[in-house]
Amino acid sequence: MPEAPVEDPAAELAEPAALLDPYSLFGRLRESAPVYRSAFLDSWVVTGYDDCAVVLRDTASFASDWRRIGEAVPEPLLSIQSLDPPEHTAIRHFMVDAVRGLDLGMLRERIAVQVRARAERLRAAGEFDCVSDLTAPLALDTITAVLGVPPIDAA
Repeated sequence: MPEAPVEDPAAELAEPAALLDPYSLFGRLRESAPVYRSAFLDSWVVTGYDDCAVVLRDTASFASDWRRIGEAVPEPLLSIQSLDPPEHTAIRHFMVDAVRGLDLGMLRERIAVQVRARAERLRAAGEFDCVSDLTAPLALDTITAVLGVPPIDAA
């Protein structure tokens, strides 16, 4: 029996077939719906490279900072993803300089050690969630190491 069509193509992104091959779905979207409003994501979806480049470069028309439309955003929630130039630019330059100064070989080895240790613990545990039990803690550990912050107690 054929599957019922999905009304919002973005909902397909969560389907196992799309996770295995997202390129086919994005190819269809670029042809049939290069720009559309997704109820599933509660957001606009732009699928073509050129259109995405326009959106990302035109910060006067396409803002990341909700404060520009009068929304109150608590300071702790502001990040490089939620700021527009010139604040974003200053932070981005700081971050780029920090990344350039990293010893990537040492960082690569640290990550490898962490992955091996976590994989052993997860193998012993049996069932686990890849994101919450492996990738999220690994990302947090890596970010704190890059920033020079002591490791955070997961508990």
